[in-house]
This record gives sequence, structure tokens and C-alpha cells, in this order.
Amino acid sequence: MLRWARKTAGYDVAAAAQELKQSEERLLQWEQGKAYPSIAQLRRMSDLYKRPTAVFYLPEPPQDFSVQRLPDFRRFPDGERHPLSPHLIYLIREAHERQEWAAQIRQEMGMKPLSFVGSVTGDEPPDVLAQRIREILDVRMEDQVSWRSTVRARRQWVESCEAKGVIVFQLHGVDPQETRGLALMNPLAPTICLNSRDVDSARVFTLIHEFTHILLGIEGISDLRVAAEPRTRDEKREVYCNAVAAETLVPSKHLQRTLRAMAAFPLEDKQVGRLAGQYSVSREVIARRLLTLKYISRTTYEEMRARFLREYEKAPPKGESEGGPSYARTIVSRRGRAFTRLVFDAYADSLITLRDVSSLLGVKVNHLESLKPELTPLTSFA
Repeated sequence: MLRWARKTAGYDVAAAAQELKQSEERLLQWEQGKAYPSIAQLRRMSDLYKRPTAVFYLPEPPQDFSVQRLPDFRRFPDGERHPLSPHLIYLIREAHERQEWAAQIRQEMGMKPLSFVGSVTGDEPPDVLAQRIREILDVRMEDQVSWRSTVRARRQWVESCEAKGVIVFQLHGVDPQETRGLALMNPLAPTICLNSRDVDSARVFTLIHEFTHILLGIEGISDLRVAAEPRTRDEKREVYCNAVAAETLVPSKHLQRTLRAMAAFPLEDKQVGRLAGQYSVSREVIARRLLTLKYISRTTYEEMRARFLREYEKAPPKGESEGGPSYARTIVSRRGRAFTRLVFDAYADSLITLRDVSSLLGVKVNHLESLKPELTPLTSFA
């Protein structure tokens, strides 16, 4: 049991021994049953592995969700396969547990599976699927161009997904280099996790990329890097999801009309910045769209991208705050309004206790009332 708990938490023997302030030999003795930890030592392992102490007394490991079996679509610059950090493993496991709870509660409430989950094959042209995504989420171009803010765009796109029944969580304390987001499948509670340390424009792109995964019915962990020459099925799928996300956020026909009205050629960083502001996306997304539509050359695109990346790296790192200093807004943003609202609705219907509400939201009972003003009504998707 101790070995199972360590491995599923993402620790090798050396790292776990260091965190527990024990020798590797002693830790192995515990795992092999040649020696036994004290109650205090078991509690430290419980804290480290994020498992209840009682689980160590089970005769065999429980058959629960295995993060390690989740499809991993990440690509790293060095070409190596990097293991998930223990912190990310815990957050994914936590998200899956909440997703399972949400699906069960929705079923008890009489809600039906969402028809769009797994509804496409991936054979659809990106522009066709992008138009369908806009129809599902009910996001009109005239609304999008009125936002003029990546912060507002992120909130509006997330709200649109939640209004259709998608659970959206924010991963906190995770380096964007490790993952940008992930999708977890469940027809009653499809779930998207975004990295709260990412910039707002990047989170918008990740959201639509992962929503495309949900339409395909394929879960997995993403970082949005794609192969220059995709060969494997996974690589081609990620390129496809990126193309659909780009077309959804910046439709080709609308961009072409905008460019004709601008009549500013050759296009430079200033014009790219204006377009990014108009569509509330990153400059890199605009540059990529210009390359795809053959308005700029590959060389120009690479030069632009390199400049944008240098500026991004010089910018102050994004903090963990979600929408300012408000504690309530931070909690609701991390848990998602759809999930938080569902928890309160389940309590109102006497399906769960107040203690359950506190546990599911990670908030003390006396702070729960402060969350309610953040829960503006969501469009019904039942």
C-alpha cells in the first residue's frame, strides 16, 4: 500500500525519502513490510501522498482513477517525455473526483448526458467545426469584438462553456511549461482544467482546444506545442485541435474582411497588435492566422513569434489571483461557477450536507455565504 501510494502520487524513492526526512533504505523497508512506520510517520506520508491515513490499512490498493494512464499529448523542446509533478498529479486526481461527484449529482437531479460530448469524428474541416463550436457556445462575432480585453474574453468564453454544462476548473501552482490544460471525459460532466498561471489570452486558446477534445470524446493533458511535421495520430490530432481553436477565435472570413478594411500592408507588429486587441487573442494567434491565410511568409512569422516570445518572457510572472484580491472570487474561479453552483443546488435539494459543501469547495462553513454573490445565473442546459 505504501509503495502504491508513493508511485501514484508521482514520487520516486529518493524524492519521497527526502520529503519525509527518512533514508531511502528505511522507506523501502516500510514498503516491503520489513519494518513499520509510526503513526506520526504514517500521517506525514498521508500528507505527502495526499491520501487518507486509513487507506494504508486496506488489504490491497483501491481501484481508483489513475492519472498516469491519462493520455499525455505534451511535447517538450528537448524531445524527452517528462513525468507529471506530484502537485499536478494531485490536482488532476482532485479534478477527477469532483467531476465524478458532479456527474452523479446531475444524474440524481434527472439531467441528461450532453449531446455534444464525443459528437464529432475529427474528419470535419476546421472551419466547419469552428462554426459549430460558436453555435454550441452561442458566441457571436459582434459580441466578441466588443470585449476588447483578454480578461473579459477569458471570462466570457468560460461562462459560455459553463452555461452549456462544461465544468471548468483552474489549476493553481503549476508551471505553464508543464501543462497548459487538460480535458476529462464524462458525458454528464465534461471537464476542462486551465492553468491559472497562464496569461488570459493563452487560457482562452487552451479552453477552445480542450473543448475540441470534448467534442472528439478524447481526454488528455496538453501543452499546445505541436510537431513541425506531425506524424503520429496524437500529433496530428493536436495540430487539428489547434487549427479548430484558431479558426473559432479568429474566423478566416471575418479576418479577411477586417484586413481588407485595414488596407495596411505589409503587416507589421503594430497592425498585429491591433488585430489581437480586436479579437481579444494573443499576437501569436494572429500571426499564425496570417501565416495560414498566406498574408505573411514563414520567415516573417518566425521573426514575429520570436519577438513576441522575448517580450512575453520579460513580462512579470502572472500571479495566482483570480480577478483581484477577493477571496470569494478566487475560490469560485478555481472551482468554476458551474461546479460551485451545482454544489449549492445539491445542498438546497438536500442531496448533500453542509459539511459536504465545505469539503467540495475547500471553504470553511462560515465563509460559504461570501461565495454566493459570485454565482450569477447560468443559462440552463438541461
